[in-house]
Amino acid sequence: MRCQTAQFVVLFAAAALIAGCGVPQWQKKTEPQAPAPARASEAVKEYDEALGLIVELRYEEAAEILQRVVNLLDEAGDRPRASQGFFWFGYCLEKLHMLDNARKAYTQLIAVYPGTAAARRHVYVADRRHGCPP
Repeated sequence: MRCQTAQFVVLFAAAALIAGCGVPQWQKKTEPQAPAPARASEAVKEYDEALGLIVELRYEEAAEILQRVVNLLDEAGDRPRASQGFFWFGYCLEKLHMLDNARKAYTQLIAVYPGTAAARRHVYVADRRHGCPP
């Protein structure tokens, strides 16, 4: 009888684990993350750093930063800055002669952030490059 009870407990525990009744979320060890405002603030600092790198013509470094922070800015609700980041990311890719990737970035900019100043700027710049009147 004692053996059957032990087997039942083991089977019950195994079934609970399989069903997802393991360690509660609040007991799981996770990497502590900074609060959302702190992450947003850090993303804004990195965004500003990337713009400074663009001014210095350091496009590769700027593109790496922009690629990382655009989603953080969007998640923080800073869509205007996120859309501007997308524009500048595409600009950096153009300057690095990665034209296919730049086109993809611009296309994504217009799809994700339609009607924003950044999307309108891209359309205006693209029209000017191809000889269309503004």
